[in-house]
Amino acid sequence: MKKISYILFLGLGLFGLFAINGCQKDSNSNNYKGLESPNLPTALHNYSEIEMPIHFDSGFGYNAGNFDITDTRATLGRVLFYDTKLSLSNEVSCASCHHQSKAFSDQVALSEGIIDNRTPRNSQAIINPAMQQTYFWDSRVSDLEEMVLLPIQNHNELGLEKLDDLVVKLSQVEYYQPLFEEAYGDKAINKERIATALSDFLESMFSADSKHDQAMIQLHQTGSETVFSAKELAGKAVFEESGCINCHGGPDLRGSWGDDWANIGLEMEYKDKGLGVEGSIFGGEGAEGFFKVPSLRNIELTAPYMHDGRFASLMEVVNHYNEGIVAHPNLDWRLLENFGSGDMGPKRLNLSNTEKENLITFLRTFTDQSLITDERFSDPFSR
Repeated sequence: MKKISYILFLGLGLFGLFAINGCQKDSNSNNYKGLESPNLPTALHNYSEIEMPIHFDSGFGYNAGNFDITDTRATLGRVLFYDTKLSLSNEVSCASCHHQSKAFSDQVALSEGIIDNRTPRNSQAIINPAMQQTYFWDSRVSDLEEMVLLPIQNHNELGLEKLDDLVVKLSQVEYYQPLFEEAYGDKAINKERIATALSDFLESMFSADSKHDQAMIQLHQTGSETVFSAKELAGKAVFEESGCINCHGGPDLRGSWGDDWANIGLEMEYKDKGLGVEGSIFGGEGAEGFFKVPSLRNIELTAPYMHDGRFASLMEVVNHYNEGIVAHPNLDWRLLENFGSGDMGPKRLNLSNTEKENLITFLRTFTDQSLITDERFSDPFSR
C-alpha cells in the first residue's frame, strides 16, 4: 500500500447548490489552462528503475525494494496529477498546489483550492514519499494510496467529496480508458486504481541528485568532500555544531528513520495545535505544537516555511532558531539550552552574520535541479 493527496468532481446536482451559495465558477466549463488532452510520448518514460545511492544504505531502512512502480501506472498518475478535471470546478489540479519548479510545493503560505478557498496549512513539498511512514503536517495518514485521495475529497482543495462522482466523471473522458487499460489490463476505472496510479507517480519522484548527495557519495567512496566549496564546508560545520542535524539527519534530511516530530517554539499558544488535536497519533495537550519534521531536501525552493508559511525566507528561519525560539512547555528537548539541568531555557545559537550566510549556503546544496527539470514529472497538458 502507499500514500499522498488531492481532489475532484461532484456531479451536476451540486453545481446548483454552489450557484445558490454564490459560486461564480461553472463546474461544467472546460476552463483548462493548457491542452484538453495530454501530450504523452510514444515510448513510455522510465519511472520504475530507481537507483538507490550508496548513502541511502540499509542501515537507515532505505532500499530499492521500497518502490513498487510500473511505468504505465505512473504515466496515468502523471495525467491525473495535472488534470484539472479532478476538481469540482475544472480549474485546479494536484499540481496547482505542488509546482515542479518549487520542488512540488507552493509559493504561497496557504494554497488556493476551488471557489477561492484556502488550505488551512502550507502545502508540503513532495520529497521522496516512498521513504516516509506518515503524511501531512500532523502525520494523520500512514498509507500513500489513502493520502492521495484526501485532497481530492477536501472541500477546500479539489472539492470532489464523493469519489464515486470522480469515477463517473473520468469514465466520460475519452483519453482515460486507454490509459487505465494500459495500466491495469482493462478499461475499468475505480478509486483504488486512481489511488495506485497517483501514488506510483509520486513515489517515482525520487530526489537524490543534489550537490549534497554528490558529496555524500564521494565521502563514502573516498573519505573526502572536495565537492563542497570552503563556504559550504563552513556552513556544514554550523549545521552540525548548532544541532540542526539532530532533527534533520539521515539521508533524507528529515530524521534518521523517515519520520520525526517536534514543537520548535514558534509561539506560546498555537492556533493550530498540530499533533495536539484530539484523534491525532499523539493527541492531548502534551503534543500541542508538534508537527512533522520536514525534509530539508530542496529547501531553497520551497518557501514560505513552516506549517503556516510564516517565514518568507531561509534567513527568517535561521533567525528563528538563532534567537527566536519561545519557551513553550512542549518545546522539543533538542532545542533546550541545557537539557538535563535545572535551567532549561530555549537554545540560543548566537551565530554571526557570516555563520548564518554560510549555513544558508550549505542548505542550498540540498537542491536537486534534476527533479525540477525532469520531463517525466512535467505537465502533460502544457503547450
